[in-house]
Formats: sequence, structure tokens, C-alpha cells
Amino acid sequence: MYYSLEIITEAINSGLFALVADCVHKLNPRSKRHAPVRMEEGQLYTINGVCRGGFEVSLLFAVTRHKSEQHYPTIFGNMKEALQAVPNETRACIFIL
Repeated sequence: MYYSLEIITEAINSGLFALVADCVHKLNPRSKRHAPVRMEEGQLYTINGVCRGGFEVSLLFAVTRHKSEQHYPTIFGNMKEALQAVPNETRACIFIL
């Protein structure tokens, strides 16, 4: 999992008002080359922030070994902690796609 408090702080200072979560379920589809390292069962999960003026910024990236909702509390928990670490009075809405 990767996120940067500096980027999150800049997003908040730029009027962050929404979080949009999305995931890709097939990280490395089978190839004809039969690569030895594949994570077909994993997923890439991203959380983007929507800021004032409509621009988006990627805030968090997480790669999981399996497609499972059991990872969501950890992912969103880390995002919540990061957002709470930045002094701010506004709160963002969360949209899950």
C-alpha cells in the first residue's frame, strides 16, 4: 500500500471534497510467454481525490493478493488515518465504484 501525506495535504488544501475508490481485478492476465510471476487473483485498488475545480489526484494505491472485501477495512482505515493526520475542518464524501 502506498500513499503520501504530502500529496494528501496538498489535495485537502486544494479543496478535496470527494474520494472515489476503484479497483482492477486482473493484474496480470495469462500470456503466451507463461511468465513465472503472475498475480491473476490479486487486485489493484486505488483511491482518488476530487478537488475544487474538478481535478482529480491519486491518493492511495494498494495491491492485494486476492480479490476479497476483507482487505477494504485495512485500505480505507489507512486512508482515514492519513486524512485525519492533516489538520482540516472539511470532510470528504466517499464513492465506491
